[in-house]
Amino acid sequence: ARVDLSVSELEEAKKTRVLPDGKTAGLGTEGYAAPEQYKGKPCQASDIYALGMTLYQLLTHQDPQDAGDLLEMREHHPKDFNQNLTQACSDLIRKMIKVRVEERIQQVEELEKQIFNITDQEEQKRKQQAKEADELLKRLQAEQDRKLKEQEAKKQAELARERQRKEQEAKKKEEERKRAEAEAAQRKQKKVKKPLTFSGELILDLIGGFFLESFSYPGLLDA
Repeated sequence: ARVDLSVSELEEAKKTRVLPDGKTAGLGTEGYAAPEQYKGKPCQASDIYALGMTLYQLLTHQDPQDAGDLLEMREHHPKDFNQNLTQACSDLIRKMIKVRVEERIQQVEELEKQIFNITDQEEQKRKQQAKEADELLKRLQAEQDRKLKEQEAKKQAELARERQRKEQEAKKKEEERKRAEAEAAQRKQKKVKKPLTFSGELILDLIGGFFLESFSYPGLLDA
């Protein structure tokens, strides 16, 4: 026999059932009530269905009381409407709202266990992500430190080359200055006139020459 109900059948189903005393009893909120409740066969899994629908609505804003939304909710995962949900959470809600009772989570204890498993998995995932983020941060910091050290070493090398260049220029200028001073001193020495020195023979030659010229030109002496 067919267990699941179509949306149209759910809309047409009675919202109450007749009790033995002839009175009526509510079957739950439309859209949130499990299909088996409309057949008068509620069970603990029916409460899990209602809770699942409530979670689905809160997390996606899909309205199970709207026939179109209800059909969408049964055909899609909550994550299809809210990408912020984890896949594990979306899968759990899907298990909670299965139309067939036998496919649904049956007991509250089972639901609790699966919730704790998801929580543990998410906690481990967060720890792993935190660890990876910390390792990435350390790698980035190490890379930044390495680059800073390289830049500092390059800067120091440039400063050392600049100091060496300036020292060489200063040394060259000092050598040029000393050479210029030496050349100037040499030129100065060349300009100094040496005193005339006469030997005795030269003096006699000069006197003799004078007398010879006098005898050769008598008028020179008279003058």
